[in-house]
Amino acid sequence: MRIAVLLAIAARLAVPPSPAPAADNDEAAIREMTSEFCGAVARGDLTVLDRMFDPATSNVFYDINEGPLMGTERLKRVWQATTRNSRLHRFEFGPDMKITIDGTHALQTGTWTQVQAQQDGTTREITGRATILWKKSAGTWKAYHYHGSVTPRRPR
Repeated sequence: MRIAVLLAIAARLAVPPSPAPAADNDEAAIREMTSEFCGAVARGDLTVLDRMFDPATSNVFYDINEGPLMGTERLKRVWQATTRNSRLHRFEFGPDMKITIDGTHALQTGTWTQVQAQQDGTTREITGRATILWKKSAGTWKAYHYHGSVTPRRPR
């Protein structure tokens, strides 16, 4: 009988627990916010930064060739330069986006692509990687760290 109990306990420990429904809902919420963020930025609607980023001036953000940017006001100025005059045609995260939830904190990593119009009328596609740290407070997720960088070109 004792062996059967020990075997049952060992079998239970060998099976990883299924993810908590809250974590699944949190991941879905962050994915939805990321999609909203990408669409709004491509339209030049930077009010999305106010809704999705924690405005504390102690938060540090890094964007392509910029940083450290202290607080969202400085981040907004960088994005305004990118979106001015509809230069940005597309901005999206890739299918490799991963989100790891740990209680009230989340880590999001993945690739991104943006298409910008050039002065001569042509477009240029830029790809990169991003890491975003999220914190949940009062039931709402807010990004408190963003680090975006361009993917280096690989030698041919």
